[in-house]
Amino acid sequence: MPLGAARFVLSGGGPSIVEGLYLLVAGGGGGGGGVTHHGVAYHGGGGAGAGGYREISTEAELFEPGIAYAVTIGGGGSGGGGSDSDGATGGSKGNNSSFVSLLGTISSTGGGLGGSASKFSGETGPRSGGAGGSGGGGGGSYNARGNGAAGNQGSYSPAEGNNGGNGANGNYSWGSGGGGGGATGNGGTGGTGGSANRGAGGAGATGFDGTTRGVGAHGAHHGGQDSNGANTGGGGTGGWAGGGGAGGASGVLVLRFADSFTVDTSLTTSTYTESTSGGNRTVIVKSSGNVGFA
Repeated sequence: MPLGAARFVLSGGGPSIVEGLYLLVAGGGGGGGGVTHHGVAYHGGGGAGAGGYREISTEAELFEPGIAYAVTIGGGGSGGGGSDSDGATGGSKGNNSSFVSLLGTISSTGGGLGGSASKFSGETGPRSGGAGGSGGGGGGSYNARGNGAAGNQGSYSPAEGNNGGNGANGNYSWGSGGGGGGATGNGGTGGTGGSANRGAGGAGATGFDGTTRGVGAHGAHHGGQDSNGANTGGGGTGGWAGGGGAGGASGVLVLRFADSFTVDTSLTTSTYTESTSGGNRTVIVKSSGNVGFA
């Protein structure tokens, strides 16, 4: 059955309230920069946390047709700088996403930054990950690894994300960064030695439209790994061997409601794509602006 089909409020013979589902993701954080230690050891930056992920599974009254509603799609944070000696820097936090509706303003929190790799404790980094929708992972080090940070910074229930993992102390071997938290899982602790031992990124969530978003980034160890395509809210991986960290992904707003309603192009300034199936319309809002419906 199309969403809202049984609960239209009739006014002049037509439905007057858009009822449906929403999925909101903030921008992912940027990964921390990597560092080279005396040319014999390499330490990886922490993977960044995914942007906060909020989704409802029970339809709600969201919009009144004929009104423009403000939408903010958070951009991803930038990656931190790497270094061949010292002075690597952490990434930056992702930006919040939000939209105005009949429920009020719904928000999600940008993903936490990945901490920088370091040689010693005197390096300011920041070496530890930052709090966010999901928390960033700590940077790897000779003996001063960074700590992972907490997720769900917005204190939402259900939680919008999970915690980042700690980096590793590799001494004169390789020390990887910790993984960033994801929508449904914590980031893993960094490791030493072989390249497989990097901190894993936390798992994302698959939404009602069948797309997985909100994936935390791996900490760097002989390279890194992330899932930070545009409008996914994924965190950026950490840098390795003096390389910079990757930037985080932008966020997104996904709406689903009965296809008897349409997007009002005279009110909508955000970029979007849409599809219909089974009597429902799915609208993916990709940029900040306004949305309206008819």
